[in-house]
Order: sequence, then C-alpha cells, then structure tokens
Amino acid sequence: MRLRITLLAFVLCTLSLYAQESQKKIKINDSWIINGETKDIPYDLAASAPVKTNYLTGVSYKDYGDGNPVFARALELGALDKDGYVGALFEGLNGQSKIYVNGTYLGGASQPNVPYVFELTPYLGFDGKDTLKVCFDPEYSQMGIVQDVYLLKKDQVHFASNGVRALQIVSDGKVELRINSKVENTSHSAQTVEVRHTLVDNMGRQAASVISNPTETGARRTYEQELVLPVPSPQMWYPSNPVLYTLYSTVLVNNISVDEVTCSVGFRSLDYLPGTGFMLNGALFDVHPLDFDQSYFLGGDAVSPAFTEYRLAELKKQGCNMISTGGKPASEVVLNACDKLGIFVVNQVPVMGVNPEQINAAAAMVAKAANHPSVIYWGVGNEGPEGMSRTFAEVLRSLDYSRKVAILSDGTWRPGDDSSIIETGAFATSVGPRELATWASQPAVYMEPEWSMSGKEGQSVTLTVYSNCDRVNLGVNGAGYSSKDIVDGKAQWTVTYKPGHVDLVGYNKTKAVVRKTYNTAGYGYQIKATPDKLRLKGDGQDIIVIEIQMLDSKGNPTTDSIQNIRAYVDSDALTAYGIASNRNNVQFAPIEIMGAPGQDQVTFPVKDGKSRVVLRSVKGAQGIAHVRIGGDSLHGATFNINYE
Repeated sequence: MRLRITLLAFVLCTLSLYAQESQKKIKINDSWIINGETKDIPYDLAASAPVKTNYLTGVSYKDYGDGNPVFARALELGALDKDGYVGALFEGLNGQSKIYVNGTYLGGASQPNVPYVFELTPYLGFDGKDTLKVCFDPEYSQMGIVQDVYLLKKDQVHFASNGVRALQIVSDGKVELRINSKVENTSHSAQTVEVRHTLVDNMGRQAASVISNPTETGARRTYEQELVLPVPSPQMWYPSNPVLYTLYSTVLVNNISVDEVTCSVGFRSLDYLPGTGFMLNGALFDVHPLDFDQSYFLGGDAVSPAFTEYRLAELKKQGCNMISTGGKPASEVVLNACDKLGIFVVNQVPVMGVNPEQINAAAAMVAKAANHPSVIYWGVGNEGPEGMSRTFAEVLRSLDYSRKVAILSDGTWRPGDDSSIIETGAFATSVGPRELATWASQPAVYMEPEWSMSGKEGQSVTLTVYSNCDRVNLGVNGAGYSSKDIVDGKAQWTVTYKPGHVDLVGYNKTKAVVRKTYNTAGYGYQIKATPDKLRLKGDGQDIIVIEIQMLDSKGNPTTDSIQNIRAYVDSDALTAYGIASNRNNVQFAPIEIMGAPGQDQVTFPVKDGKSRVVLRSVKGAQGIAHVRIGGDSLHGATFNINYE
C-alpha cells in the first residue's frame, strides 16, 4: 500500500498544548516547596532520592521520606484576576499524581509527557493565599514535575486549550492553510468575536493574512470556525534547511485583541513508497535513525532545554536525521529542537488501552505533537500484546489521519495498516564509527581499534574500517596498500601490530575521494578542552559542555584512561555538574553526577582519551566566569565564560 501525505503544513499550535507563546501564559517553575525544601522545576524526585536497602530482604529501594511526596507552590493572584480565566498547564508529570488547588481536588495525571490543563478560577480566593499542590503516589518508581508548569491568566474570551490547528491543502499548484479555531466565552453574556490569522516568513515578512466575520458567541459557549489562508509559493521544510514560518492567531472582541497565540509552521510533503523509501518534497530521502533516550544524568526525566538541544544538535552533526522516542512520547523540548534542527521523529505512544480516560490521554499526546513538522510517524508496541497495539493504532489513526502508525513487533517497525517493513533498518542505540562513516554527507573513513595498542607489539590484530566509499586501501607503516571493497558499510584486515601509522584511502570507482591517517600516540601530555559555546544565560538552567581530548606531546589523540582530571570553576558563577565518558555516543548514559552548587573543584575520570564536562549556570550570575581543566603532570586548558 502506498502512503500519501499530501503536502501537510505541520503547525505547532494550540494555547495549552503546542510550542507557542501567549502574553498571558506565565511560567511558574521557581519557588516550589518539595518535601519541605524550596527548589525549581523541572525536578525528578526519583533521580535525586537516596537509595536504601532493606536489611532483612536485601532489596534496594528509593527513600522518599514519610508520607506521599508533595510539590506545592503559592500562586501570585490578586483581585484584578477575578474577572478573567485562570488555569494551570503541566507540560509533563511523571508517575501517578493528584492535583489540588486550595485543598480542592482537580484531577489526576498518570501518563508521561502528556500535557494536563486544569481550570482554577472557581476554586481561587484571589487573596494572596492560593496554593497549587501535586501529590505523588510513592508506590511508583518514577515521580516528579519533569517539564514546565504555566499559570494561564486570560480574558474570559480566549482560545480553548486545543485552540488552533491547521492543515495545508495543495490543489492545482496552489497552497492553502485550513485553520480551525476554538474560542471559549466563559463570561455570563454574549460576545461578538473575530479571529485573525497572520503568517510571517522567516525573514519577518508577512506572507498571508485572513480574518473571520464578526460572530456572536453565547455566554459559556465555545465558538468554532475554519478559515482558509492562501499561501503563495511557501519555502519548504527540509532537514538540511528546516524553514519555519510563524503564525500569529488573535481573538478580537469588539475589535480589541483579548488573546493571542504565536506558533511555528513548517511546510513539507512526505511519501513513503514500499520498496523505494521516503520521498520528501518530491525527492528520495535517506534516513539515519537513532533510538533517542530522553532521560539523562542531569536530572533523570527532568527536561533541560539547553542540554536536550545540545544532544540533538550533536547527533545532527554526526549524521543522524531521525529519532524514535524511547517508548514514550517526545517532550515539547525535544519536538521544538527537532523542528528547528531538521530531525524526523517517530513519536512513540505507549499502548494504554481503549477506555475513555486512556483515549483522552492519547488525544492529549497527539494534540501536543501532531502539528510538528518533525513528527512523521506515531509508534506503538514498545510494551503490551500485539493485538492491543493494533487496536490502539486504530485509535491513533482516528486522532490524526495525516500520518501512518508504526507498530514495533519483535524488534521490527511495521506500518500499522499494511505488512511492509519500514525501510529505515534498525534504529541505532548510539553513534559509533559505523554511523559516523555511513551517515556522513561527504566521503568518510573510520577505523577501530585505533593504532595505539600498547602490549600487542608483534601480535595479529583485526582492524575494522567503516566507510561510505566503494573501496578502501589500507597501508601499515608505509609498507604498501591492501585494497578491499566496502560491504554493508565496512571491511576488515588482519595485520601485525607495530607502532607507527596506518593510512586509509577511500575510492569511489577509480577516484581517491578521502584520506585519513591513524598515528600511534604516546602517553598523555596535554589536555585539549573545547567548549560548545562561551556565553551563558544566568538563569540557573543554561549549560556549557566541554569536550575533553587527551593529546600526546606531538598533538596526537591518545586513548589513555586517567582517573584524576580536575575542573576548577568560579563556584559563585558555575556549577560543575556532570561528566560523560562515552567516546562517540552523546546519549550520555550511564553517567555520574560529579558536583554540587558551591564546589569550586571537582575530579573526574577520562576514559579512552575522551570525556565531556557539563557546567551549569548559577541563577543571577553576571560578568565573567573562569574555567580551568588540569591534571597531574598534564598541561591543562583555561578559558572564560561570559554571562549574557
């Protein structure tokens, strides 16, 4: 069966559920009381709770203290807020939780990375004493507020929580957006409402605009309408050039703006042809897929936008252009980053069942992600029987007819409505030499192990060369070349190890297109430290990642493993927060937290010559922060970080 998705405009919209900005959407991530301590969120309680062991059974467990874990925050509301609508939006909660305001139960949350919206207005005192609480069930291993929380303060006439969705249609060479809007009138009188949509291109120029006719909306009623917005010759969204437009949607009452939403728009067409592959905007497109673990060492499932964007940007540099989301739906941070970077997403939705509560949760997940240009498939079947997976796939198709649903069965992704296998191959779990070579946009060769194998002199060793070339010539210590064809991305040689160098030459047909030399490295002599940036925001959340490479006295990369490398920082300006020793894998797991606020020196190991150090900004810091990386008998590196 041929899948055809006809030039959809994937639009990141809806006031509560999409990547957008509203003038009355206030982030309330600071000053939460968590089990008696003041902390900022996102915060994964499971990642920070101490591990204890039952001395009778020997079973280890997380110690959350006495009673149910509680997150609480005071709400800054006054008399002026009485005449509007007030709500709370939780972008992501882990575990089983119950939400209360001023002691009144609002509802529960049970699915990860699902947005939950609760109206607060009827239960508020507007006296400066209003309090929002989230209570977690300690029986579950995961718990915490792991994404942003927003206080929604809006006019009584405003976009509904699924307020703006758009679908692009192409007919006779013309492109148009069909934009569906839902506006709620929560007042006690009828209101005359208009909705205006304006599309702006990536250069800030207006591309198109449309406004509805004035419509009377009754008291406590929802007004829904669809407008058609013609778009002349839009620029297309490609992974190599992910062009995003901005859609401004405005609610007007008596010609006065009372609510506004801005959201990003990406235009692209997608075909999937069994036996051929993906067709993007009319051209064949090779996908390089990776299974992306959204959890990370800085805080478990607590989302750090800066660190998530760093990880995905590194994967894109290394050739990855598609991720699956590791058994749970992507966070809004992941989706926004993939939209901007040009990375496709197979957005996994856990099979939950088909009762009304479970279907509502699925609908919220789809609404959160359905309009992102990066999302090309829904994925189900990570857990649960295949029969339920197929039933749940039908539920997803009813919620979003524009995408296919892929079912994971016996480790293979299969589209939910035919029997052909998605021709992406297995999703890699890390980026190693094979991926670096075969995903490269230019001719490339990589070899492992590298030519530094102390203690194996005179012994036979097997060298594996990965390449996207037709053929590779390999020479050892200048003694001539042996040529082999590259089959399935690699070729192997068995040679006698002798310190010196290995030369690789990659050929396409008869033309040499790439050369690379691996030298035997001496002992570690100096540290090369490369920060990913030199400017930080003083928000307590921004991060800088320093890539560490050990070099010998001639500047050759070494594969030494050293335990006592030290990072020195200005403790009032930076927190030395974590390390990652993986050589080519920016998944960063398993990793250890190495520092704490207030420490100005931490020690960390370097494995196989490489490591990464993660430093986090200190909230309110200004000016310049000094960093020095050093070690015993090693020449170190120093640099300065400037706060914006």
